[in-house]
Amino acid sequence: MKLLFCNNHFARDAVREKASMGGAWIQNLIGELSLIHYYEISVVLRGDKYSTFERNNIKYYILPVSWFNKEAVAHKYLRKVLTLVNPDILHIEGTEMAFASDLFSLNKGKSIISIQGLIEGISDYETAGLSLSANLRFNSLRGFMILCIVHLNFQFRFKRRLKKELVLLSEGKYFLGRTLWDMAHVKAHNPSCIYFDCPRIISKEFYNKKWTLNTIRKDVYSVFIGNCSTPRKGLHVAIKALEVLMKSYPKITLRIAGHAPKKNGNIRYLDFINIMINKKKLKNNIEFTGPLDKIGMVQEFERCNLYLLPSLIENSPNTLAEAMTLGVPIVAASAGGIPSMIGDEQEGLLYRPEDYQMAALQISRLLKDQNLASKLGKAAQMRAVKRHNNSKILDNMVTTYDTVLND
Repeated sequence: MKLLFCNNHFARDAVREKASMGGAWIQNLIGELSLIHYYEISVVLRGDKYSTFERNNIKYYILPVSWFNKEAVAHKYLRKVLTLVNPDILHIEGTEMAFASDLFSLNKGKSIISIQGLIEGISDYETAGLSLSANLRFNSLRGFMILCIVHLNFQFRFKRRLKKELVLLSEGKYFLGRTLWDMAHVKAHNPSCIYFDCPRIISKEFYNKKWTLNTIRKDVYSVFIGNCSTPRKGLHVAIKALEVLMKSYPKITLRIAGHAPKKNGNIRYLDFINIMINKKKLKNNIEFTGPLDKIGMVQEFERCNLYLLPSLIENSPNTLAEAMTLGVPIVAASAGGIPSMIGDEQEGLLYRPEDYQMAALQISRLLKDQNLASKLGKAAQMRAVKRHNNSKILDNMVTTYDTVLND
């Protein structure tokens, strides 16, 4: 069977042996499928120029993006790849980019559309309720300018993406998803589609370690957050919760994965966050880790008291699955697909998105009650290990491909 994966990743330095070819979840799946002798795997990605190469029995096609739209690829290159590969199944990983929608429209064979985030579902949360007028009064002219950029990005970038995504949602027949939230949004546009439930394959690094109370310091409270580079990730809500928590835990630290805001006059969301941190005098209680690889993420999970997921909207965040697999105590916003992954008071503690007071209370409960934290962490680990059993996921995907091919 010939499978062509359409990956939304932008390939930089693609010929380098260890260059990233997309998110860990899709690389893990492709790697496992390539070991099955009757699959011929090809992957198409965006890049700066056309190139092809082979790595570990997988054929890669890098297609140049349009100079005026980095999310689109000229149709002549899309047709070329479809002709060269002639796939039995086109597997589209994510609906967010124009080139995925265009490739789907040009493909004459069968396609499976795997849901990651959904522009249609997250667009209402992209500006995260950050009012321009209110923040002009609270922050500064520069803070106001930053939020203007956030709003303009939504108007010009997200709305352009949404039009292409709706083609996939309305015209696709086969969909892969993981949560009731993504099923609801797909079925709302396409009630007659065929929906397959398929969890993500988690990297092996997260199975080799386990969070325990013995791995954390007793005199320091540390809360770890994953990606928070956009407003919908809710870092501004987490900072408000931190301000509340400091009344009881003055030495508490919020550790955030990723780059710290740069002091070079940028006008991005994280620079708005920097203004917020300085205004609230929280500089000594917030640390940015810098970019983290899988081992770095494991180390951060091991050293924290709990993992906080403050996103205003998510589908099935990998960091949540990774934290659960390690048995880390979790506080998360009850948003999007998160309740499909973790039960409130069962595997973690949930709160309503934007309710920073409740977020602070839930965090405080885990800091005060180590038995509760340990109990919830163990329950989360049991659920995650069962849900993200890699061999079962692989068998499920093989069955799905056979079902689609024979339909």
